[in-house]
Amino acid sequence: MNLTFVSVENNISTLGFRKMTGLVRSIHPDVKICYIVPIRTAAPLQRLAGTPEDRVADDEIDTIAMHLAKSDMVCFSSMSTHAEYTKKLIASIRSKNPTTFIMWGGIHCIMDPEDSIRHADAICTGEGERAFPEFFDAFKEGRDYSDVHNCYFNRNGKIIRNGLRPLLTRSELETLPFPTYAEQEMIFDPKQGFIPLTAKDYVRFEGLQYNVLWSIGCPNKCVYCGNSQFLKMHRDYARLRYPSVDYLIEQITRARESHPHISAVTFQDDSFMAMPRQVLEEFADKWKQKVQLPFAVHGLIPRYVRSDKMKMLISAGMIRVRMGIQSGSPRTLKFYKRPDTVEAITRALRVIGDHASYMMTPSYDFIVDNPVETAEDSAATVRLLQELPRPFILNIYPLMVIPGTELEEISERENLKLPFINPGKPTPSLINVLIVLSALIKLPKQYIERMLTKVVQQETIPTTYPIVLKALKGMFVFK
Repeated sequence: MNLTFVSVENNISTLGFRKMTGLVRSIHPDVKICYIVPIRTAAPLQRLAGTPEDRVADDEIDTIAMHLAKSDMVCFSSMSTHAEYTKKLIASIRSKNPTTFIMWGGIHCIMDPEDSIRHADAICTGEGERAFPEFFDAFKEGRDYSDVHNCYFNRNGKIIRNGLRPLLTRSELETLPFPTYAEQEMIFDPKQGFIPLTAKDYVRFEGLQYNVLWSIGCPNKCVYCGNSQFLKMHRDYARLRYPSVDYLIEQITRARESHPHISAVTFQDDSFMAMPRQVLEEFADKWKQKVQLPFAVHGLIPRYVRSDKMKMLISAGMIRVRMGIQSGSPRTLKFYKRPDTVEAITRALRVIGDHASYMMTPSYDFIVDNPVETAEDSAATVRLLQELPRPFILNIYPLMVIPGTELEEISERENLKLPFINPGKPTPSLINVLIVLSALIKLPKQYIERMLTKVVQQETIPTTYPIVLKALKGMFVFK
């Protein structure tokens, strides 16, 4: 059988996709693995300009589909950002080869299954590591597969909706093959079509780092995050699940054998420091002995940031952290259902600041353009930014709706008119100018308060400053 797995994302990290393709390779070695990168948001020039780079135009969809339509089965993976793009690809494949079976997985299918199943023959609505092999065995042998849990099926417009199976246990995670990495993969090039993915491509997209996801799960249920939906489906999703330290280290060792240029590791876990101290102790000891690479942790939840864990991880090689703060306003944090108070955030910032001299610049995430926020809420964020230990990297994102989240329900109920998730840009409002300016330099308190007074005065008729905001963002990225 000619089987093709396709990732449609802004990068080639695609950690969930790589885990699935590693598993599929173990049961069907001839599977083709392809990457399509419609928008490359991390390109340096685009970061300076504040605009994403179009990597694949709509008029190239037919070229891509012509290649994929040769397969007996095509399995897509995408997040909601590229759901519409994936639908266009599916439609184009169908027009060229109606017999190609289309399966779709990834976050969008979990968050909005009713939308996804209208376009595919099958979708995966939960963890696919056990569901796909069961489905695939039945499909190959011509048996009925319509009762496979964690899947919906579309038979000529008749939708078969199956329930969810239990989440994988820690021991089951331990038995999974390692994620695919540098193993006969393909990438779409607008000029050449699908070509082999090389070490040069890895460096171009990933730099010198290896991205990894050790733990699954998050205790938070923020209204804007897919985790709010995951917790509705499985209460146990709040509990962290992860394979052993030895499994993790073996995975990274194998990746370095393929790419000796790897000189750092980035953990993309949602809540790295929430893992038990004894687990982190084992990790730190074995990392120093067997890996000896610097690493970054991109998933810190403020209430789990502790001085003892920071010291332990820094001694093992942690050189950078990234933490979600989102707002300096208690009212806004309550709206987001963030369990961390401003006091907890301040404590975490103090801990990070105490250890900053041993690491590279820490990175903090904030959400802007929230129509529920008042000028005073926004002012609280600016005041918090002014008090942050410097230097720091600021990441700001406009509030957007992911289908299936609690925020979507709130937005519809309150008529908030929030945009659908996309690689959007913050509006050039005065408050956003102040937020970026506060990250660039620490301003005199009296100046900040004078500007915040102006923000309150402009609340009903806001003035925008697109050139100023673009210049400040460019200065910040350059700095």
